[in-house]
Amino acid sequence: MIVGTLSRASRLKAMTRILSCNPRPTAVIVENPPCGAGTIRALVEAGVTHGSQMSIISNGGSHPDTLMGYNSTILQSAFPHDGGMTIIELMLAVLNGEPAEKLDVLWQPSLEIRNSDGPCID
Repeated sequence: MIVGTLSRASRLKAMTRILSCNPRPTAVIVENPPCGAGTIRALVEAGVTHGSQMSIISNGGSHPDTLMGYNSTILQSAFPHDGGMTIIELMLAVLNGEPAEKLDVLWQPSLEIRNSDGPCID
């Protein structure tokens, strides 16, 4: 685990360091879509093929990167619109007298398989 890497630039630097490990990891899970972009950039610069030489899974949804042509696998915990609507409903319930400790919402995360993960064949 590498901390302090919540941007494209810091993730690029961290991933470059990870790629120099021996043995090199076969998979990386990144915190958010900008970190995923920095991670993929480091792989491209190093000539590592994502999805076959190293798997990348990004936490949080993102649309496919049409400029770079990548469509990363994501772990989606809640869709932003659904989360926003639920927060509004919870706030209204509190304002209407419902005790906050009785309000609880859990979301089942989903894994959206795209093209950035697979068995390592390196």
